Amino acid sequence: MDPTSVSTTNEENQPGERGTSISGSDSQHEPQSPVAPARSIIRDIVLGLVVCFLLFLGLEIILRLVGWPGRDPTRDPYVGFAAIKPLFVDNAGMLETAPYKLEYFNDESFPAKKAHDTIRIFCFGGSTTFGHPYDSSSSFTRWLEDLLSEAVPERHFEVINAGGISYASYRIVPLVREVLNYESDLVVIYTGQNEFLERRTYSGLFSQGKTFITIRSFAERLAIYRALQEILLGVLSFPDSRSVGQRPSKHGKGPAATLAAPDEAGRPKRTVLSQEVSATLDWSGGLDLYHRDEEFARGVLAHFEQNLQKMVDICKGANLPVILIEPASNLKDFSPFKSEPARDLTATEIRDVENKVKEVSRLVAGGLNREALKLVEELEIKAPLYAATSYWKGKALLALGEKQEARAALVQAKDLDVCPLRSPTEIQRIVAEVASRNRVTFIPFRRILWEHVSVTGDKSGIPGNESFLDHVHPTIELHQLLARLIMDEMLRMKTVHVSVRLSEERIASMFKETVSSFDTRFMALGDLNVAKVLSWSGKIDEARVALERAAKVLDTDPEVYEMLGNSYLDYGEPEKAIQAYKKAVELSDEEPDMLFALANAYDEAGAEEKAIKIYRELITKAALGPEVHSNLAQIYLERGGISDAERVIKSGLARFPNSEMLVGEYGFVLAISGRHKDAIPWLKLAMEQQPGNATVLYDLAAVHALAGNKKEALECLDSAVRKKGIAPNRLQQAKVFESVRHLPRFQEILNRLK
Repeated sequence: MDPTSVSTTNEENQPGERGTSISGSDSQHEPQSPVAPARSIIRDIVLGLVVCFLLFLGLEIILRLVGWPGRDPTRDPYVGFAAIKPLFVDNAGMLETAPYKLEYFNDESFPAKKAHDTIRIFCFGGSTTFGHPYDSSSSFTRWLEDLLSEAVPERHFEVINAGGISYASYRIVPLVREVLNYESDLVVIYTGQNEFLERRTYSGLFSQGKTFITIRSFAERLAIYRALQEILLGVLSFPDSRSVGQRPSKHGKGPAATLAAPDEAGRPKRTVLSQEVSATLDWSGGLDLYHRDEEFARGVLAHFEQNLQKMVDICKGANLPVILIEPASNLKDFSPFKSEPARDLTATEIRDVENKVKEVSRLVAGGLNREALKLVEELEIKAPLYAATSYWKGKALLALGEKQEARAALVQAKDLDVCPLRSPTEIQRIVAEVASRNRVTFIPFRRILWEHVSVTGDKSGIPGNESFLDHVHPTIELHQLLARLIMDEMLRMKTVHVSVRLSEERIASMFKETVSSFDTRFMALGDLNVAKVLSWSGKIDEARVALERAAKVLDTDPEVYEMLGNSYLDYGEPEKAIQAYKKAVELSDEEPDMLFALANAYDEAGAEEKAIKIYRELITKAALGPEVHSNLAQIYLERGGISDAERVIKSGLARFPNSEMLVGEYGFVLAISGRHKDAIPWLKLAMEQQPGNATVLYDLAAVHALAGNKKEALECLDSAVRKKGIAPNRLQQAKVFESVRHLPRFQEILNRLK
C-alpha cells in the first residue's frame, strides 16, 4: 500500500466525524475551496489550446516555407477549367496579348520591365471593359490613360485593357493572379454582366449549405488543410465517383476519356469548363435553353461573391490597391431577353399571357397607357414573374410621368429576365458589399448614372439608349464619364498627384479631338458588332436596325451581307437570303464561313442538293467545325438516310470528339436505328454537356423507354417537362413511350404538362 495515501473507511462512515485523506499533509488542514479546482481546469484548458495553436501555427509556417503542398492557382470549389493559359506572353522583353487570346481580348503590349517613372494600371472585366462594340480605343481604359497623361505629364501611364469578351468573374480570377507578376500599381474591376452566360452545375455543392462552403473555402487557404487532404487522397480511393462524367468512345461501346473529373475526396463533381467561353446562347438550343432556375441562380450569386472576394484577396495580399465598379445597364429602352411565367400555368394559360402582353405593348405604342396598365394589373395576378409585363408597365408609367414607379418596374423587368444578360440587382449588391466588407474603393456607377441621366438625358433618371448602345455596352460618352470617375478615385486614394488642373473645357476638347479621329468605318463596325450581339441573343428586330445603319457604310464588307442574309432568314425570306449570301461569298473569295451560310440558306429554301454539295466540299477541305457535319446529317435524316447521317456524324466525332453538338446527334441516330443501349451513354453525355437542354432529356427518356428502362425513362421525362421545353401534343402522340404510357407517373407528367 502506498504510505502517502491512507484512507480510514470506518472513520469516513462514522457520522459527525471528519474523514481523513492524508497525502503528506496535516490531518487538521481545512478543506480546499471548490473554486480552486475549477480555475485549475480552465487554466489547463487555456494552456492546452495555446500550445495546440502554437503547434498548428508552427506547422503552418513550416509548410508554407517549404512550399508544400502548393496551392492550385486554378482551384475553385465550384468550377474547374480544361486548361488555363496566360493572357500575356513575353516577346523580346515586351509582354503582349497571347495570340490564342486575341479572339476575346484587345491586342495589348507593355515592357516586361517597368520604367521607374511609370504607373501601370490593369483593368479587368468583360466586353464593357474590352470596349465592345468597338475596341480598347473607345473604352474607359483609353480615356483614363489620356486624362492621367494630361494631368500628370511628368509620369508615364500604362492603362492595360484586360477585358475579355463574355468573360465572367470565375475566368477573371486567374488573370488577376497573373498580373501580380507584372509590377502593377492599381487594379480596376468592372464585372457582373456575364455570370449567367455559361452553364454550370451547382446542385451538389449548394446542398451542403453556404456556411459549410464558406468554412471550407477558408480552410482551403491553409497549408495544413491541403497537406491533410493530399495525405488522405493518397490513402483513400473513391471508385464509384470515377464513372461520372465519362464520354463514350467514338464507337459508342463504353467510356474512353473523362470529360469532367469528380471533386477530390468524393465531394460533388465540379463543372469543368472549356479553356475559353462556351456560352449557352452559342448552343443549338440558344435562348430556348434558358429557364427559370432558382437553384442555379443562387449558385451563380454565391460563386460570384466568392470570385470577387478572391480577386480582392489576391490584390490585398500583394498590397495592390483595387477599385470595384458597380455594373450598370440599359433599363428604359431594352426589353427582357426572355420572359417565363410560373411553372404551374398550363400551356393554354401561357399562350393567353403571351397574347395579352403583346396587346399591352400595342397599347403603349399607341399611347393608350392607362388602358395598358389595367391589363397589366390582370397579368400581374395571373403571371407575376413574367418579365415583359413589368417592362411594359414601366414604359406606360414613364409615359404618364410616374418616374419612381416606372424605375421600380423596369428594374423588376431586368431582375425577372430568364436570360439575365444584364446584371441583376443582387449582383450589384454583392459588388457593393464586397467593397464595403474589405474597405476597398467602390464606384457606385449605376447610381451615379441615374443622377447623370436626370441631368443629361430625358430627366427620368432611368438609363436607356442615350447611355447604352445595346443592353449593357456604354456609349463612348459614358465610357468617358467612367474614366473620370476612376481618375477622381485615384486622386482620393493618392495613387497619383495632379500637377495640371484640367478644366471642363479642356477635358471636353480632348475628348472631342480624339473622337473626331474615329472615321465612319470605325463607327459602322461598331453598329455591325451591336447587330451581332443582338442577333446572338435573339433580339432580331433591334439587330436589323443596327445592321441597316452599318450596311450604308460597309457595302463592300462580306460580313455585312452575311448578316443581311441571316436577317432575311429570320424574317422568312430565304430567296433574299440566298442573294445576300452569294454576294458575301463573292466578296470574301469563297470564305468557308460564307459558303456555310449560303448552304444553310439553300437548305431553308428547299434546295437540298445545292446545300449538300457545299457541305460535302467544306467537310472534304476540313474547313470548319462540327456544325457542317451536323447540318449535313440533319438533311440526310430528313430524307430517311440514317446510315448516311451516322457516317457523317462519326466522321465529325473523329475530328471533334468532344463536340456538344455531335454527341447528342450521334446518340439520337443510334436510337432511331434501333441500338438503344448504345445510344444511352451518348445521350447521357449530351445531357451533362447541356444540362439545361430539355430536348436532350426528352430524347434520353425516349431511348430509356424503348430499352425497357421505365424508371429512368420517367425520371428523364419529368426533368424534361420541368425545363418547359416539351409541347403537350408531342408527348401525348409519341409512340416511343408506349411502354410507360399506362403508368400513373406518366399520366401525372402529361397532365402537369397540359
